[in-house]
Amino acid sequence: MVHNRDVFAADGTFLARPDGWIDLVAFGWQIDSFAFHLSPPDHAKTMKCRANMERAGAVMVSHLPQQIRDDPQGVLADLRAGYERALARPRPNLRLGPA
Repeated sequence: MVHNRDVFAADGTFLARPDGWIDLVAFGWQIDSFAFHLSPPDHAKTMKCRANMERAGAVMVSHLPQQIRDDPQGVLADLRAGYERALARPRPNLRLGPA
């Protein structure tokens, strides 16, 4: 998993910068912290990026920082399940931007 890398559609359109990305299967992880996603404009931007990614075929999983702290095993189970969903379908034509 790489972190905070831009993901683009096949035509070069920017889709999102997920907190985590597994390019092999086009699987993204978003950590929705209150610090960056609480204001109405920030929340709207987060929702738009997630919808763009899902519309393009990416599998996305989201967690709150509190979940990572309080239920790491549940978070890992969610990540494994998301990875398995991504692995079970043809990989969409998405590109990872440069580091």
